[in-house]
Amino acid sequence: MWVMSMVSTKGGCGKTTLTAHLAVEAERVGAGPVAVIDADPQASLARWWNTRVAETPVFVQTTLADLPQRIAELRAASVRLVLIDTPGADVSHTRAIVRLSDLVLVPSRPSPLDLGTLGSTVEMIEAERTPLLFVLNAVTPRTRISTQAVMALSQHGPVGAVLHQRNDYAASMTDGRVASELDSSSKSAEEIATLWKHVHKHLRKSTSEDAAA
Repeated sequence: MWVMSMVSTKGGCGKTTLTAHLAVEAERVGAGPVAVIDADPQASLARWWNTRVAETPVFVQTTLADLPQRIAELRAASVRLVLIDTPGADVSHTRAIVRLSDLVLVPSRPSPLDLGTLGSTVEMIEAERTPLLFVLNAVTPRTRISTQAVMALSQHGPVGAVLHQRNDYAASMTDGRVASELDSSSKSAEEIATLWKHVHKHLRKSTSEDAAA
């Protein structure tokens, strides 16, 4: 079983949206059962799941203190992937989750302000020796700043994908769905499918390296 957390100390970078979209995509391609955990006090992921009609992914209610035990229970129940949405500001809380993760996905918008806040996030993840993967999120198509942002991120780690600013990412979340469930042939659906392939590759790499260590 793999555990992946969405981490950034900057709010509004798309952690919840990515958690939901990747969970549904993983189920769609047969990488489930998938469980999602909302560790953010704002509970945006929980609200999304509560409005969802589909039975998957599974939502798991837990506390930070109980999280290791819940992960062990999910592993025993043959869950294959656990995705955790983390808070932005509570660094000690997030650090504990990073420690339990096989991979950390770090989303960022392409603005200099957002990119400038990533240093503390990267330092925290590296201190726990957990592999990370960047995602450039909410990018305006065909802009110079997106190319510069990819170059800046790649100095600190691999960049999994570039997701563009599209209305259906947020619109689909309002009633418990994701973009691919509105239109499976949409550009957003294609972007998430591409991102999942990168994520899956890095998850496999992280666990193979752990086994070899």
